Amino acid sequence: MKPYDSVGPIVIDEVPRYTWRMQDIVNAVVSSGLSIKQMHEMFAQDGTNWVDEEEETLPSQQELDNLCNWKMNPMAALPQWLSICATK
Repeated sequence: MKPYDSVGPIVIDEVPRYTWRMQDIVNAVVSSGLSIKQMHEMFAQDGTNWVDEEEETLPSQQELDNLCNWKMNPMAALPQWLSICATK
C-alpha cells in the first residue's frame, strides 16, 4: 500500500511503475489543448483482472469471485479502466 498521492516510480521486480491519479490524466489532456467530450469508467468483468498471469497456480472460481467482491477486495469498488474521448 502507498499514499494515494504517491504516483511513483514504484519499483516492482526491478521495473519502475507509475500509478497516475485521475487529476494527472485529465490535467494532461486539458493542458494539451484538448477538450474532453466524454469520460467512461469501466469495471473488471471477472476476477482475472486481479491475477498475475505469471503465477504458477491459478485461483479457483470462488477466489476469482471474491476478488470482484468489494467487501473482500476494497480495490474492486474502483474502476479499473478509464476511457476519455477528447477533441482538438
